Amino acid sequence: MNEEDEFGMSKMSRDADPMENEAKSCVKDHPDFKFLDTNEIRTAVACEDKHAVPVWMTHLPVEKDPSQWTILEVQIRPDRSWAVIKELIATICISKGLLIAEEHANGVLFRKKVMQGSMAHGMANTSTYINVYVRIGVSPTKLRVVDICALVLDESKLLGGMIPTGKKSLWTAQDHNQPHMYALDQLLGALQSTLLSQYLSLSHLYMSSPENSMDAVENAELDEGYIADIKQAFSRYIFCSIYYFLRYAETTLAVMV
Repeated sequence: MNEEDEFGMSKMSRDADPMENEAKSCVKDHPDFKFLDTNEIRTAVACEDKHAVPVWMTHLPVEKDPSQWTILEVQIRPDRSWAVIKELIATICISKGLLIAEEHANGVLFRKKVMQGSMAHGMANTSTYINVYVRIGVSPTKLRVVDICALVLDESKLLGGMIPTGKKSLWTAQDHNQPHMYALDQLLGALQSTLLSQYLSLSHLYMSSPENSMDAVENAELDEGYIADIKQAFSRYIFCSIYYFLRYAETTLAVMV
């Protein structure tokens, strides 16, 4: 036995311990996967910048403040249906113990109750929940994206509300939720690995893969859901453009008068 094994943890033990992996993440660097900047979201929300805060971020379940969530945005192929993507993601989440709590046309919320305990001096019981909200839509550049939003919440009956603990770095905080944040990071890594293995990310559209045979390329069609999302995005853009033009015209006329 060497000194490392006798007096400290071996490399394998360190790799499995979140306390020893504060700078690591199970989500690997990839051009189709990126974490949205929490600070930018917080600033946009504080400034009420509607252009910087997408509409869907103002309708998040459980915790309405989008800056409290850790959001992994994935660029997805436009020729794959949401039903297929959702079923694949649901399979991974359910295998990790998360159950479907809410489901909508373009989004689904998974939740897992991971801990029950008592607050100091036995004043009240608390529960901790792992929340994963997944929605499909289009980015400002009109690319198809899936946003995977992760959050750990403590529910306190004594305080009568939800206490958010979600952070950009899922499991680096030194608190009792650290193991759950680490579990969320592992889940995000598993989702990334699965989406890549099934050739569902955008970059696979241009790569040689079993699904990109010559026949498949010639017969490829945009998914109907993606087409509908694009139409809705353009309609919203036109509406906003007309609205701001009218506001500008109204202000200009008022100054001239």
